[in-house]
Amino acid sequence: MNTARKFEEIDKRMSKLAKLSASLTLQDMATKDHGNVTYLVDSGMCTGKALFNSQNTSIQRIEIKAGTIFPRHNHGESVEFLIVVKGRIINTSDNEEKKIIYAGECIRIDKHVSHSVEAKEDTILIAIAIPPSEGFPNA
Repeated sequence: MNTARKFEEIDKRMSKLAKLSASLTLQDMATKDHGNVTYLVDSGMCTGKALFNSQNTSIQRIEIKAGTIFPRHNHGESVEFLIVVKGRIINTSDNEEKKIIYAGECIRIDKHVSHSVEAKEDTILIAIAIPPSEGFPNA
């Protein structure tokens, strides 16, 4: 299977997961706690929990207060998926394209692509990094 086809399959699976996760409660999403996660933000407040960590994948549940801005960063060799469970974010990518992602939707950020994220309202999202990345390594 070529790389493009693999990403298509991942996108399909992530879309299904986004629809499913929109119906889950916070208690459902946090059944396994792998520790607190700290994020660097320009303004606002954000907390997170690591839900799953392996050599190949990390999954985090992130709660972001309205108005919080994650500075421009990239995740190096990782592909990142952001699934909005509740709320709404604006993702601004390398080419300055702004995309609004609503609850139940998912966005894929390819490796080495810089982006910033702003929470337009109180938001809960699931962040998946394949392979895992450490915070904002290339901000």
